Amino acid sequence: MSSLAKRDSALVLLSLIFFIWGLITVVSNSLIPHYKAVFSLDYQTAMLFPMAFFISRIAVSLPTSFVMAKIGYKATLQYCLLWCFFGCLVMAYLVRSQELILTLMGIFIMASGISAIQVVSSPYVSLLAAPEKSIHRQSIATASNSIGTVLGPIALSAVIIVASSLGYVETAEQISMLFLCIGLFFLILIIYFRAIDLPDIQPNVRRGFWKGLCELVKQADFMKLALVLRYILGSKCVLVRLPLHI
Repeated sequence: MSSLAKRDSALVLLSLIFFIWGLITVVSNSLIPHYKAVFSLDYQTAMLFPMAFFISRIAVSLPTSFVMAKIGYKATLQYCLLWCFFGCLVMAYLVRSQELILTLMGIFIMASGISAIQVVSSPYVSLLAAPEKSIHRQSIATASNSIGTVLGPIALSAVIIVASSLGYVETAEQISMLFLCIGLFFLILIIYFRAIDLPDIQPNVRRGFWKGLCELVKQADFMKLALVLRYILGSKCVLVRLPLHI
């Protein structure tokens, strides 16, 4: 029974993490029109903001996986939670400057923590149970992520309304308050992390990056899927650019 409770408390933590990263992703995309208006940007330049958010995945995913292979899932998750907490505080501070470079820097720092925690949480939630039950836990976590994406615009609107009622009429102040609230959420997750007995799992297989990459490239199914995704993404980029030249 205690083992079951341990796995359930861990699932609650990881589901909340899935929830908040879904919420942050949607909120960040919803703020693009604000950034475009504040900095007087055209549509192409405004794409720097989602680029700063999503390029963090390329920058931190591999380093996070290397750290995870060295110190395990639990310790890496703890550091990622702290990273997300301080990243939200940095974003809340820098967005008030209303400077383009500082705001982009704040987005990248905040998004880097979110990207790092995704690297840890996705396999961790599956490894907390037997293989035949991992699909159920992954489904719960994914559903939490979807709920976060649905509630993201609602949370953004609620924070703007509350901030306006408190006298914060500038949008930069309202966005700052939003990320302070998200930072508070991560602080609660850090406290919850310390309160529960989270199982520590060490990766069983440790390989060099280049060796693992070579083995992956040799798999025909993986390469076919990668080419299909590359074609789809390339088509979307063309569709996004077309209106800009009309």
